[in-house]
Amino acid sequence: MKLNWGNQNQLIFDSEEEYYMALGIFSNPKLARIYIEDNAKRGSFTDASRLHLYAETQRANLPQALRDAMKDGGRINCNPYVDNLIENHGFLLSGNVVVATLENVLKTIPNNEVENIAAFMKGYYLIQENKVIPEQNITYTTESIDVSKAKLKFHDIPRENASKEMVRRKQGKRDYIKEALNDFEIGEAGEKIVYNHEKQKLLDAYKAGKIENLNDKLEWVSRTDDSLGYDIRSYNVDEKREMYIEVKTTTGSSTTPFYISENEIDKSRELKDKYYIYRLYKMDRHNPKNVDYFILQGDISTNQHVTIEKRNCRVIINNSTEKL
Repeated sequence: MKLNWGNQNQLIFDSEEEYYMALGIFSNPKLARIYIEDNAKRGSFTDASRLHLYAETQRANLPQALRDAMKDGGRINCNPYVDNLIENHGFLLSGNVVVATLENVLKTIPNNEVENIAAFMKGYYLIQENKVIPEQNITYTTESIDVSKAKLKFHDIPRENASKEMVRRKQGKRDYIKEALNDFEIGEAGEKIVYNHEKQKLLDAYKAGKIENLNDKLEWVSRTDDSLGYDIRSYNVDEKREMYIEVKTTTGSSTTPFYISENEIDKSRELKDKYYIYRLYKMDRHNPKNVDYFILQGDISTNQHVTIEKRNCRVIINNSTEKL
């Protein structure tokens, strides 16, 4: 696909992932606006298309292509790229403003390009509330999942027969997109619940005098960098050491298999007992008040409770009679 845009190469994307992340950003009216400037009135032969990134967006973890192209005030000038958005991605010209809807843009991403859809969603949700206020509970709300009252309920690692096959998804494009959106929102909600849980844990420990302060004890790292192999950095109050938490969330049962990346496996080997997978399950997106979870700690590749399929890095919870 084309990655260079503009007669003077104003926009140069390094990869399809970067291209689709930028597409997600420009699809969200809370992050950017696109408009047509009537240069004819100023003596120019043609109108000019302007992409404007809002101030908060400029401070976020933007694709490098946008940073390189951005002028003062967050403006990017690139007529061919805006034409591309209109011709190929469902954007519409309304007066002098170019607008789009999430559903229409998603329809333009081929339904088998899972990584590109994920990159698009990462851009679309580039900025979400992530404020740390030491003496207050934190409330988070995704676009459609309210987790403000959600609490985690700990369970032991399940020891029952695990399903060897995941439920087959429908193949229709609309159904696939709906599933991708749902998975993204469920994952985001799970991370928010764990972040809230860890924050409250640290607040309680601080009030009880178990830790001297809250400085640098908690960070939601995947919001700014999802390449580290974990989502949340927290602190183990009892052992006085850092925790690195990867969150895996499902609406299914405790033994529903989940996928893990090679990077996450490597990070678990490196961090050993400091690495934790919080497996959230039975998530009710309409009423996520009590969410069940268990923890897999340490090197996941040697964990006796799971089997990792080498072909696709799918993690299966073992039967109680296996490997234990």
